[in-house]
Amino acid sequence: RELEREMLDATTSADYIRADIRELKNRYGFVHPTDKCDSCARPVLSRAFVVFTCQHLFHFDCLVAYVMPSLSPTAQQRVYNLLDAVDAARATASSAAAAADALGESEAPSGPSYEALKAELDDLVACECVLCGRIMIDLVDKPFITQLGVVACPHRCRWPP
Repeated sequence: RELEREMLDATTSADYIRADIRELKNRYGFVHPTDKCDSCARPVLSRAFVVFTCQHLFHFDCLVAYVMPSLSPTAQQRVYNLLDAVDAARATASSAAAAADALGESEAPSGPSYEALKAELDDLVACECVLCGRIMIDLVDKPFITQLGVVACPHRCRWPP
């Protein structure tokens, strides 16, 4: 009986956590024109970006480059495949929109494939902040500077900042 109750409690907690995660995906934050990417220090509004709940900001391509060394080879290949597929889906959607506009249609058909691909890519790359999450925790025991004085971070961090 005790085990059943604990399992039910764990299942209920997991359901609450899943609901919280779903709600967080719909949260928004404010980005100011002067905000910089936390990886390359260039203006974040210059291209596609991700804002984490901790308020860290990354260009999407900077985030991908930061996350890739921490992924398994299989996950890395999946990210590359998804990036290609998202680009192809975006190009197809642009072509369809242009064709619909030329025909005077109000809206081009949009397939769920782009959204599904983008969601899967986001789950692999942007599931958590790289400066506050598991990736940074995994790096805590790695030397910051080698004996030769070279920055040892696999994510191309600049040192000194």
